[in-house]
Amino acid sequence: MSQSPMGIALPRLTPAVKVLLIGNIALYALLGVTGRFLPQLGEILLDGLALSWAGIVSFKLWTLLSYSLLHNLADFFHLFFNLLLIYFFGPTLEGRWGSRRFVIFYFSGALGGGLAFIAFNLLLGSGALLVGASGAVLALIIAWGILFPNLPVYLFGVLPLKGKHLILLTVGVELLLAVSQTPVSSAAHFGGMATGALLVTGYWRPSKLWARLGFKLKVPIARKGRRKTPKFTVVINPDDDDKAPPGGWVH
Repeated sequence: MSQSPMGIALPRLTPAVKVLLIGNIALYALLGVTGRFLPQLGEILLDGLALSWAGIVSFKLWTLLSYSLLHNLADFFHLFFNLLLIYFFGPTLEGRWGSRRFVIFYFSGALGGGLAFIAFNLLLGSGALLVGASGAVLALIIAWGILFPNLPVYLFGVLPLKGKHLILLTVGVELLLAVSQTPVSSAAHFGGMATGALLVTGYWRPSKLWARLGFKLKVPIARKGRRKTPKFTVVINPDDDDKAPPGGWVH
């Protein structure tokens, strides 16, 4: 961590985070240049990298990930805030997991957001395009809040907010956006958040989820050459003492 002139600790750039920041900026600039001087090439790039149901049925499956590297040219602040959040939350997670696992997690969040967007738009019969790293970024924020529930993060560089409260704030804001007339894709946002939570907690594994819910799945394994002796539980019913055999009832 480095210190800003105001005394706020700033994260040091890690390799994967640096590549993500540069990649997003480079593609944004490329779309801007081609859109202005080579509009046909710009349309080809957008059509080949943005996510849509039409693209998926055309077997452009890579767009489930590539959309997260694009941003709307008309909304610079969408790019700015996404990159700012990657910069603040990414290095801590990459330092904890390593670059390879961090990249896998990041694009898993993008994939979860993309799948949720496709499912939602298929349900509504929409032909919308999806661009933006918000699904992956929200997966990072949820993961950070779960892993560091009591570690403070300074909102706007001033207001301290614990990780667990950051999760509540993030979900609350997304719920407000979902019911408002905003152009963001709430389905992709919630898909990214859900993916991040499932991955970082391990609840994507059915066995762990069942254990959390109080279910235990035990499969007896018969060993060769040994006869498995069944286990019984002896239960004594006090109301039937006169009828129960010595030792109680066997169930």
